[in-house]
Amino acid sequence: MPFDEWMVGNLTDSSRSCSPEDKWNILFTVICWMLWKTRCSNIFNNSNGRFWDVVAEARRLRDECVSDAPTGGVVAGVNDGQGVSVKERWKLPMHGRVKVNVDGAVRGPSKVASIGGVFRDSNGSWILGFARNIGSCTALMAELWAAHDALVLAWERGFRYVDVETDNKTSAAILNIEIVILLENDLVQRLRKLVLQDWSLSVKFIHREANMVADKLASLAQSRHLCEMVFGSPPSEVVSLLAADTA
Repeated sequence: MPFDEWMVGNLTDSSRSCSPEDKWNILFTVICWMLWKTRCSNIFNNSNGRFWDVVAEARRLRDECVSDAPTGGVVAGVNDGQGVSVKERWKLPMHGRVKVNVDGAVRGPSKVASIGGVFRDSNGSWILGFARNIGSCTALMAELWAAHDALVLAWERGFRYVDVETDNKTSAAILNIEIVILLENDLVQRLRKLVLQDWSLSVKFIHREANMVADKLASLAQSRHLCEMVFGSPPSEVVSLLAADTA
Protein backbone atom coordinates (compact mmCIF):
# COMPACT_ATOMS: atom_id res chain seq x y z
CA MET A 1 0.00 0.00 0.00
CA PRO A 2 1.37 3.47 -0.89
CA PHE A 3 2.39 5.51 2.14
CA ASP A 4 -0.06 8.35 1.46
CA GLU A 5 -3.00 5.91 1.29
CA TRP A 6 -1.85 4.24 4.51
CA MET A 7 -1.57 7.60 6.25
CA VAL A 8 -4.98 8.84 5.08
CA GLY A 9 -6.56 5.55 6.10
CA ASN A 10 -5.19 5.77 9.62
CA LEU A 11 -6.25 9.41 9.94
CA THR A 12 -9.82 8.81 8.78
CA ASP A 13 -10.82 5.25 9.72
CA SER A 14 -11.82 4.92 13.38
CA SER A 15 -12.23 1.11 13.11
CA ARG A 16 -8.55 0.21 12.48
CA SER A 17 -8.01 -1.30 15.90
CA CYS A 18 -8.69 -4.43 17.93
CA SER A 19 -11.11 -2.44 20.07
CA PRO A 20 -13.75 -0.02 18.72
CA GLU A 21 -13.34 2.04 21.90
CA ASP A 22 -9.84 2.99 20.73
CA LYS A 23 -11.16 5.61 18.24
CA TRP A 24 -8.12 4.70 16.19
CA ASN A 25 -8.07 7.73 13.89
CA ILE A 26 -7.91 10.06 16.92
CA LEU A 27 -5.39 7.88 18.75
CA PHE A 28 -3.17 7.59 15.66
CA THR A 29 -3.16 11.37 15.18
CA VAL A 30 -2.21 11.99 18.81
CA ILE A 31 0.52 9.32 18.73
CA CYS A 32 2.10 10.93 15.64
CA TRP A 33 2.12 14.32 17.36
CA MET A 34 3.49 12.85 20.61
CA LEU A 35 6.26 10.99 18.78
CA TRP A 36 7.33 14.19 17.04
CA LYS A 37 7.23 16.16 20.30
CA THR A 38 9.21 13.44 22.12
CA ARG A 39 11.80 13.29 19.33
CA CYS A 40 12.31 17.07 19.49
CA SER A 41 12.62 16.94 23.27
CA ASN A 42 15.14 14.08 23.08
CA ILE A 43 17.27 15.97 20.55
CA PHE A 44 17.15 19.50 21.94
CA ASN A 45 16.76 18.87 25.68
CA ASN A 46 18.63 15.56 26.03
CA SER A 47 15.55 14.06 27.66
CA ASN A 48 14.83 10.34 27.55
CA GLY A 49 11.28 9.96 26.30
CA ARG A 50 10.17 6.34 25.97
CA PHE A 51 7.75 4.83 23.47
CA TRP A 52 5.44 3.29 26.07
CA ASP A 53 5.18 6.67 27.82
CA VAL A 54 4.15 8.19 24.49
CA VAL A 55 1.39 5.62 24.01
CA ALA A 56 0.06 6.06 27.56
CA GLU A 57 0.01 9.85 27.22
CA ALA A 58 -1.58 9.58 23.76
CA ARG A 59 -4.38 7.43 25.17
CA ARG A 60 -4.99 9.99 27.92
CA LEU A 61 -5.18 12.84 25.42
CA ARG A 62 -7.42 10.74 23.13
CA ASP A 63 -9.81 10.15 26.03
CA GLU A 64 -9.82 13.88 26.76
CA CYS A 65 -10.58 14.70 23.12
CA VAL A 66 -13.44 12.20 23.03
CA SER A 67 -14.91 13.36 26.35
CA ASP A 68 -14.72 17.01 25.22
CA ALA A 69 -16.37 16.38 21.85
CA PRO A 70 -19.71 18.18 21.47
CA THR A 71 -22.50 15.73 22.32
CA GLY A 72 -25.78 17.45 22.99
CA GLY A 73 -24.27 20.93 22.97
CA VAL A 74 -21.46 21.33 25.46
CA VAL A 75 -19.60 23.94 23.42
CA ALA A 76 -20.57 27.60 23.47
CA GLY A 77 -23.08 28.41 20.77
CA VAL A 78 -24.08 24.77 20.14
CA ASN A 79 -27.73 23.83 20.34
CA ASP A 80 -28.54 21.11 22.87
CA GLY A 81 -31.33 19.66 20.73
CA GLN A 82 -34.07 21.36 22.75
CA GLY A 83 -33.62 24.90 21.47
CA VAL A 84 -31.25 25.92 24.28
CA SER A 85 -27.73 27.20 23.65
CA VAL A 86 -25.37 25.76 26.26
CA LYS A 87 -22.17 27.61 27.16
CA GLU A 88 -18.87 25.82 27.56
CA ARG A 89 -17.90 25.35 31.19
CA TRP A 90 -14.57 24.99 32.94
CA LYS A 91 -13.76 21.33 33.63
CA LEU A 92 -11.73 19.66 36.36
CA PRO A 93 -8.34 18.26 35.34
CA MET A 94 -7.73 14.54 35.75
CA HIS A 95 -6.47 13.28 39.11
CA GLY A 96 -2.82 14.13 39.66
CA ARG A 97 -2.77 16.90 37.07
CA VAL A 98 -2.81 20.68 37.49
CA LYS A 99 -4.88 22.89 35.21
CA VAL A 100 -3.61 26.37 34.38
CA ASN A 101 -5.92 28.86 32.70
CA VAL A 102 -4.24 31.90 31.16
CA ASP A 103 -5.38 35.11 29.52
CA GLY A 104 -4.04 38.39 28.18
CA ALA A 105 -5.81 41.74 28.05
CA VAL A 106 -5.04 44.72 25.81
CA ARG A 107 -6.88 48.01 26.35
CA GLY A 108 -7.15 51.36 24.59
CA PRO A 109 -5.36 52.93 21.64
CA SER A 110 -2.02 52.71 23.45
CA LYS A 111 -2.48 48.92 23.73
CA VAL A 112 -1.79 48.75 27.45
CA ALA A 113 -1.42 45.03 28.12
CA SER A 114 -1.71 42.77 31.14
CA ILE A 115 -1.77 39.05 31.80
CA GLY A 116 -3.23 36.69 34.35
CA GLY A 117 -3.50 33.01 35.16
CA VAL A 118 -4.83 30.55 37.71
CA PHE A 119 -3.58 27.12 38.83
CA ARG A 120 -6.17 24.62 40.11
CA ASP A 121 -6.02 20.98 41.19
CA SER A 122 -8.24 18.03 40.29
CA ASN A 123 -10.77 19.12 42.92
CA GLY A 124 -11.01 22.58 41.42
CA SER A 125 -9.23 24.08 44.42
CA TRP A 126 -7.07 27.16 44.04
CA ILE A 127 -3.32 26.50 44.06
CA LEU A 128 -2.05 29.91 43.01
CA GLY A 129 -2.72 32.75 40.63
CA PHE A 130 -0.66 35.44 38.96
CA ALA A 131 -1.17 38.80 37.29
CA ARG A 132 1.01 41.60 35.98
CA ASN A 133 1.13 44.50 33.56
CA ILE A 134 3.50 43.98 30.64
CA GLY A 135 3.56 47.37 28.94
CA SER A 136 2.28 47.75 25.37
CA CYS A 137 1.86 44.92 22.87
CA THR A 138 -0.60 43.12 20.61
CA ALA A 139 -3.33 40.83 21.91
CA LEU A 140 -1.48 37.74 20.64
CA MET A 141 1.75 38.70 22.36
CA ALA A 142 -0.16 39.28 25.61
CA GLU A 143 -1.63 35.78 25.34
CA LEU A 144 1.82 34.32 24.71
CA TRP A 145 3.31 36.19 27.68
CA ALA A 146 0.52 34.80 29.87
CA ALA A 147 1.40 31.27 28.72
CA HIS A 148 5.10 31.96 29.25
CA ASP A 149 4.65 33.12 32.84
CA ALA A 150 2.36 30.17 33.56
CA LEU A 151 4.86 27.62 32.23
CA VAL A 152 7.77 29.21 34.10
CA LEU A 153 5.76 29.21 37.35
CA ALA A 154 4.59 25.62 36.80
CA TRP A 155 8.13 24.38 36.24
CA GLU A 156 9.60 26.35 39.16
CA ARG A 157 6.89 25.05 41.51
CA GLY A 158 7.62 21.45 40.54
CA PHE A 159 4.44 20.68 38.62
CA ARG A 160 5.17 18.06 35.96
CA TYR A 161 1.63 17.07 34.88
CA VAL A 162 0.10 20.26 33.58
CA ASP A 163 -2.87 21.17 31.38
CA VAL A 164 -2.81 24.71 29.99
CA GLU A 165 -5.98 26.31 28.65
CA THR A 166 -6.20 29.53 26.64
CA ASP A 167 -9.06 31.24 24.82
CA ASN A 168 -6.78 32.30 21.97
CA LYS A 169 -6.59 29.79 19.11
CA THR A 170 -3.38 31.13 17.62
CA SER A 171 -1.62 31.04 20.97
CA ALA A 172 -2.71 27.43 21.49
CA ALA A 173 -1.50 26.48 18.01
CA ILE A 174 1.91 28.09 18.59
CA LEU A 175 2.31 26.31 21.91
CA ASN A 176 1.30 22.99 20.35
CA ILE A 177 3.82 23.61 17.54
CA GLU A 178 1.00 23.29 15.01
CA ILE A 179 1.95 26.48 13.16
CA VAL A 180 5.39 27.91 12.50
CA ILE A 181 4.86 31.66 12.74
CA LEU A 182 7.00 34.14 14.67
CA LEU A 183 9.86 31.62 14.77
CA GLU A 184 12.41 34.43 15.05
CA ASN A 185 10.55 36.00 17.96
CA ASP A 186 12.47 35.65 21.23
CA LEU A 187 9.32 34.95 23.25
CA VAL A 188 8.20 32.17 20.88
CA GLN A 189 11.65 30.59 21.10
CA ARG A 190 11.46 30.69 24.89
CA LEU A 191 8.01 29.13 24.80
CA ARG A 192 9.16 26.27 22.59
CA LYS A 193 11.99 25.47 24.96
CA LEU A 194 9.54 25.46 27.87
CA VAL A 195 7.05 23.24 26.03
CA LEU A 196 9.74 20.71 25.15
CA GLN A 197 10.98 20.27 28.71
CA ASP A 198 10.69 16.84 30.30
CA TRP A 199 7.10 16.96 31.52
CA SER A 200 3.58 15.89 30.65
CA LEU A 201 2.10 19.07 29.18
CA SER A 202 -1.05 19.63 27.18
CA VAL A 203 -2.28 22.90 25.70
CA LYS A 204 -5.89 23.34 24.72
CA PHE A 205 -8.05 26.09 23.23
CA ILE A 206 -11.24 26.82 25.14
CA HIS A 207 -13.95 29.44 24.81
CA ARG A 208 -13.94 32.58 26.94
CA GLU A 209 -16.86 31.34 29.04
CA ALA A 210 -14.59 28.61 30.44
CA ASN A 211 -11.75 31.05 31.10
CA MET A 212 -13.40 33.73 33.22
CA VAL A 213 -11.09 33.50 36.25
CA ALA A 214 -7.95 34.07 34.17
CA ASP A 215 -9.74 36.83 32.26
CA LYS A 216 -10.58 38.59 35.53
CA LEU A 217 -7.03 38.25 36.85
CA ALA A 218 -5.64 39.83 33.67
CA SER A 219 -8.08 42.74 34.07
CA LEU A 220 -7.18 42.98 37.75
CA ALA A 221 -3.55 43.65 36.89
CA GLN A 222 -4.59 46.83 35.09
CA SER A 223 -7.12 48.04 37.65
CA ARG A 224 -4.66 47.48 40.51
CA HIS A 225 -1.63 48.67 38.50
CA LEU A 226 0.27 45.49 39.34
CA CYS A 227 3.88 45.17 38.23
CA GLU A 228 3.92 41.50 39.19
CA MET A 229 1.88 39.55 41.71
CA VAL A 230 1.54 35.89 42.64
CA PHE A 231 -1.58 35.16 44.69
CA GLY A 232 -1.38 32.36 47.24
CA SER A 233 -5.10 32.76 47.89
CA PRO A 234 -7.78 34.01 45.49
CA PRO A 235 -8.41 37.77 45.32
CA SER A 236 -11.95 38.73 46.34
CA GLU A 237 -12.75 39.71 42.75
CA VAL A 238 -12.54 36.10 41.52
CA VAL A 239 -14.13 34.19 44.41
CA SER A 240 -17.59 34.06 42.84
CA LEU A 241 -16.13 33.01 39.47
CA LEU A 242 -14.23 30.16 41.10
CA ALA A 243 -17.41 28.98 42.79
CA ALA A 244 -19.34 29.14 39.52
CA ASP A 245 -16.72 26.99 37.76
CA THR A 246 -17.17 24.12 40.22
CA ALA A 247 -20.91 24.52 40.90
